[in-house]
Amino acid sequence: MNPQSYFYSIFLSISVKRKKAWTPAFLNPGFTSAEGHSQLSFHMGLLNENLTGPAQSNSFPLGSFIPVLAYVEQHAHQPLVLLMDECVASNSIELEPTTKVYPIITNHGCLDDGKNGNSWFLPRYESSAVVLYLQAFSFSLEKEVYIHCKLVAWDPNIFDEGKKMCNFNKEFGSWELLDDPSRSAVCSCCDRVCKHRTRRDVDSGDLEFPWVY
Repeated sequence: MNPQSYFYSIFLSISVKRKKAWTPAFLNPGFTSAEGHSQLSFHMGLLNENLTGPAQSNSFPLGSFIPVLAYVEQHAHQPLVLLMDECVASNSIELEPTTKVYPIITNHGCLDDGKNGNSWFLPRYESSAVVLYLQAFSFSLEKEVYIHCKLVAWDPNIFDEGKKMCNFNKEFGSWELLDDPSRSAVCSCCDRVCKHRTRRDVDSGDLEFPWVY
């Protein structure tokens, strides 16, 4: 498999009304999408607190938890695992070199806001989807906050320092691999610099959406 990479940006207006019978997108695809290489489509949006449908609003009180759903449609592709490689918050719809950002996920899948805050990745429903339980926080004096994320589709059997998703276990003070805690050694680099490998890279994309507190 040759290394491939595709970057794009989508603005999702999470406040758009949807049918009440709507189900999570990985069960009934319906989110706004964009096509990448290899006939892959990346999606991201906000769920309600029960994880049974879309959030009815993109306004959240400080300290509350925001379920962020990300998934990839694989079409006829081989089975893949969806990784949230990097996410930052900003007050801008577009990221520029001078844009002030708040790191959420850094270092290729390390949930930095899980160590410094109380966010965490929920157990997966399936390999091609993941839910980030993000705690709403105050960011500068602006009320509208945009979340920018890089999503990566990857071989589900291969995890290394550059391809992983790691929660921080505050009870034990250590990092844990979401998909297989017995292989958490690949997360040990989260407190330094994780090496990035490009071999067998499948596809990736950048997405962003707003929330208001």
